[in-house]
Amino acid sequence: MPFLKKKINSYKKFSKVRNINSLVGKREEDVYQTKKITEGRSLVFIQDEQGFNAIPLPNETQLSSVEDFFWDEKTKKLFYVGNYSYNITQLGSNNSNSGGVLSDWNPDSNTFENHDFMEISSRIEARAIEKLNEEIMLIGAINDFIYLIEK
Repeated sequence: MPFLKKKINSYKKFSKVRNINSLVGKREEDVYQTKKITEGRSLVFIQDEQGFNAIPLPNETQLSSVEDFFWDEKTKKLFYVGNYSYNITQLGSNNSNSGGVLSDWNPDSNTFENHDFMEISSRIEARAIEKLNEEIMLIGAINDFIYLIEK
């Protein structure tokens, strides 16, 4: 809450705060909100006639970064790229999944039935994927080349 920085600009002032009311000028019931997290997986949201469907990404993608998606409307395939070679606290080096393709969408189970990895090196840190034409995808990598991949 940015206004607190102006209101309480020293530790001495902060040490005199005894409750929420003295801090923000409102009752606790008017300030507190309870939120419940019911989904922690990485999701893709696909829109249809009823609205948006939240689709969990496959387990392999939950353990690595996904940097970009490309939805091919014609083939109904979802292409993704990623990787991150620097360490993150929870997982260490995170370069196990440079890209893949999700296909065969099943609306009854709200999942893609097939998940294939792209034939690109796991050392590539891809950041963008685009369609060049009907047969070729462009993959842009950080501090690297632009790769051409056949669909």
